[in-house]
Amino acid sequence: MIINQNERRKIISFGGGKGGTGKSLLASNIAILLASQGRKVILVDLDLGASNAHTYLDIKNQYIGIANWQTSGQIAFEELIQETPYTNLYFISGDVLVPGAANYLESERLTIIEQIQKLSYDYILLDLPSGGPPHALGYFMISNSGIMVIEPELPSILNSFNFIKSSIYQRIEEIIANNNHQELLNHLHSILGEESPNSTPLLAGILEEIDKIESTVASQIRDELSSLTPFILLNKVCTPNELGSAQKLRALIRKNLAIECECLGGVYFELALYNQREEAPPLALRDSELGIINQLERICQKILLSPDFPIMPLDLEHYKDSFELADIELQGDYQAYQAMGEGDFSLLEKEELLATIQSQKEQLEQLESHTSSDALITPETAQMASHINNQGRISNSPPTAERPGTASPQPATKAPPPSSAKPQSNANVTNTNVTKKSSPTPSDNARK
Repeated sequence: MIINQNERRKIISFGGGKGGTGKSLLASNIAILLASQGRKVILVDLDLGASNAHTYLDIKNQYIGIANWQTSGQIAFEELIQETPYTNLYFISGDVLVPGAANYLESERLTIIEQIQKLSYDYILLDLPSGGPPHALGYFMISNSGIMVIEPELPSILNSFNFIKSSIYQRIEEIIANNNHQELLNHLHSILGEESPNSTPLLAGILEEIDKIESTVASQIRDELSSLTPFILLNKVCTPNELGSAQKLRALIRKNLAIECECLGGVYFELALYNQREEAPPLALRDSELGIINQLERICQKILLSPDFPIMPLDLEHYKDSFELADIELQGDYQAYQAMGEGDFSLLEKEELLATIQSQKEQLEQLESHTSSDALITPETAQMASHINNQGRISNSPPTAERPGTASPQPATKAPPPSSAKPQSNANVTNTNVTKKSSPTPSDNARK
């Protein structure tokens, strides 16, 4: 596992336990935004057999991808790297056109991970398959700071919990196997083989069992898990109260796995976005009339202003943690939406919105019976939006712009050229103005 805070480059996976949450859309647009700030970025589509990240980048799936590299045996991994129409952004396709692309061996997955770890970019973003196939679990644990994209609904919460739990248990198996301890591996399998629903002990209890047999292996597992900081990114939000979904997921993970999560924020559901036709350009290229663009820029700011990511420079004088910061942001966004009225910025029709709120309230109450959780954060907030204060800490303050989620203005600075240098914690994030290159021609050695 790569410990991102110890590395110049950051490897960040986008995964989750449920399809349709929007992880490919978010990963693609965050990649564009990071690259627009002068960082050298590569997006790798690891959803073999169902790869579609290229569509969100508005490029055609006509170049060799990972599936071609696997089947050929004659292609160097570096040949898969494509230039994109966006300055500083590169792409490796999964290539959905190869039949049976999703069916490959564990040894092949490990080889793919080795190749990814050799890439030299400031940010390496991985778009993973949905659900819990072994390959997706392994890719999520390639570094200690993967992002789980969830929706504010019960199935997404439970599936995401199962996703992170399975990822951790698979990683524990790999550590034991790497230590050539078959007896311990057999014992772990016997523990994890549930004879009845919910009979698997908590992770802390499993580690105690491992400790009794081989303390050095248990210590190695604890050391690795102590560095794990998964992020929750809430998508398709309708109201600020739906942050409760992310809090419920955090509670499940904390109780059963003794792992602490962070919240990267939330993105609202906008009809104006989902009514767009297929040929619409990426979000990051559109007019900033959509609040979702500002929300993505805010998420990008949090990553850029965290040179020791997943450790974020939070300004805890103004909020207690990243979840309360997300609550403040969602409250401010929602008030801005209300101030603008309906029209292009409307979220859902009133009847549909009320029905959605009631349904999700019932789902969260159902989940409440399965786990204890922190109370929902309900601070008294005026219109607020995140910004970066003079000390380079992620703070919050009353907005000065009309559009939802807009950060307080920062002095405009010229974006630095692509560099391997570590992002500075006090570097302001410039106003994003993404444009396509004048000659969007993928590299010749990436062509079929």
